[in-house]
Amino acid sequence: MEAPVQGMTLTEDSLRRLQDLSGRLDRAADPADVRRELDSLAALMETHFVYEEKRIVSALNALDAPGWHRSRPEFLRTDEER
Repeated sequence: MEAPVQGMTLTEDSLRRLQDLSGRLDRAADPADVRRELDSLAALMETHFVYEEKRIVSALNALDAPGWHRSRPEFLRTDEER
């Protein structure tokens, strides 16, 4: 369970750096630095959402829903099942 905590720390650090950069945009911050930080934050969030999606799908797949015995809904199918 360490990955989500580490991911949150990385995200929080990135948000702090972005806040610092955006506060200096009209003075000394390089817009390229802001763009790099935004790209970094976007990558961190995407990784986090993929992780969370896998956890949610796993939990839903573990449910005993009688209607899903014959055919699971598309949103629960893994890449291997498609």
